[in-house]
Amino acid sequence: MEITLETLHDNQEALRELVSSVLTLLNKEKGKTGRQKEEKDNQPTMPPIPNSVAAALLRISTRQLQRIRKQYNLKWLKRGREVLYFLGPLIEAINVYHLPWDPDVFDKIRTNCKNRPRL
Repeated sequence: MEITLETLHDNQEALRELVSSVLTLLNKEKGKTGRQKEEKDNQPTMPPIPNSVAAALLRISTRQLQRIRKQYNLKWLKRGREVLYFLGPLIEAINVYHLPWDPDVFDKIRTNCKNRPRL
């Protein structure tokens, strides 16, 4: 194969097109991640609830809640001796696995979260 100026020019143009298409794809992905961060910021954040309240919501004991939290992908955090559960994953587990729950406890959680001051 003979290398000429024309083949070099054609290869250079093809590479430019390839690089420009890769750059546009990268810019689109960067824009998507920026939008996803904005959407996450716009979502209302619920403070985590104590394990006794979470157990009452699911109508189980706190020990049983501790056993099933990995099985149902419950998000939790530990502050000293106190274990707190996030409400979003609890509600998702109730919906996905059709777990029994107490609507009265859920109403109490909602009213308590509304009365808390926002930081």
